[in-house]
Amino acid sequence: MCRSIILLRWLAFSTLVACSSQTSTREPEPTVVTDIPATVTAGMEGSFDLLPSELSYSSLKAPLARRSDEPAAGLTEATSSSFALTTGDYRLDFGQAAVPDTILLSRAGSAVAIALRPLGRDLGLLGHVSEIRELDDPARPGFRLTGSSGWADFTLWLWVYPHNPGLVRYQLELVHLAELPPGSIEPEWTFVDASSGAEAAADYSGYADKAAFASPSFYGYVKGLDSTLMHWVDVTRLNPFIEATRFSPGGLPARQGRQFGHNFGRSDLNRIPVNTRLPVYDGYIYLTAGAPADEEAMFLRYLQQVADAYDLIAHPTDGLPDWQDLARRSLADLQDPDTWVELDNQRYWRAYVSDTRQSAEAITQFDVGLGAARYIDRYGEDPLAASILEDVLAGLPNFYN
Repeated sequence: MCRSIILLRWLAFSTLVACSSQTSTREPEPTVVTDIPATVTAGMEGSFDLLPSELSYSSLKAPLARRSDEPAAGLTEATSSSFALTTGDYRLDFGQAAVPDTILLSRAGSAVAIALRPLGRDLGLLGHVSEIRELDDPARPGFRLTGSSGWADFTLWLWVYPHNPGLVRYQLELVHLAELPPGSIEPEWTFVDASSGAEAAADYSGYADKAAFASPSFYGYVKGLDSTLMHWVDVTRLNPFIEATRFSPGGLPARQGRQFGHNFGRSDLNRIPVNTRLPVYDGYIYLTAGAPADEEAMFLRYLQQVADAYDLIAHPTDGLPDWQDLARRSLADLQDPDTWVELDNQRYWRAYVSDTRQSAEAITQFDVGLGAARYIDRYGEDPLAASILEDVLAGLPNFYN
């Protein structure tokens, strides 16, 4: 029965979303392509890019919506010891042009950059890279870095997306070989001085902060880069690591001062079974130049970037629920005598189905009544919804402070 209250709360939210979607925007319509295949083979990708069929999950190789008509991301330089990728206004450098043992994500003219240092500076994985291989895939060009640090073999993948400038995916896999050396485990991304690589203030302001056990992402504006930043972690693809180490992903991704990313510690890494390959990172960075002009532009940019990331993360292939049918059944559930109480010949809905008190709360009546009203507004007149709304409106004047 609790489902009834939850679904009516959802109806209130969904109507607001529907109304918001009718607001005109100044943004151009994206181009939508329909011939992008789902991920079906690992190939040169991460070995955990291939999703178990029993999960009924899939993903696309590139976002369905193209944010630029012409290619705006790709390979720029490649040698045996260095590489460069560009994506829109941004550039990823490793090797001679970058800070040592760092993949530097920078924007021309900005004093602040973002340094990728897997597991943190103390362990220095990128100082042990033995091979750099170009991934010349037109849908998502990138690089694969492999190496061994003694305690672990590792493979790091980086991809960019030609028609989605500013979007970067990265994935790290480890084969645990021995006890970790001394040193701190830190989130992989750090705001740094673009020249020296030293930590630097970036003046980050959050638009959508990470909430525990909510969507694994955050979104905000980085003044030092004059760019919005969305960071997303594909928790589903980390399931093998989560199951093997009993790591709780509720805090992913973490922001700690000038660092952000995956937030596991030494004990989590030491619990990886020896000689077992597991994914430890699977994440996305999405940068867009300039601050949004207003709140509407800020929300639109965020929703577009979430949509692009959703195409790439592991997501269910089953169809969406029939929300109208679920809501209609919830309206019928609310006719059950267990859900309401009668006081002075007036019906009031209980706060909880299991609540046996012969009393009523005003906020519950607002919650139920608002959901019924928005159901009628969205789907048209309905006898069940109308009777619920009528009772709520009749009973509200009886509450007082």
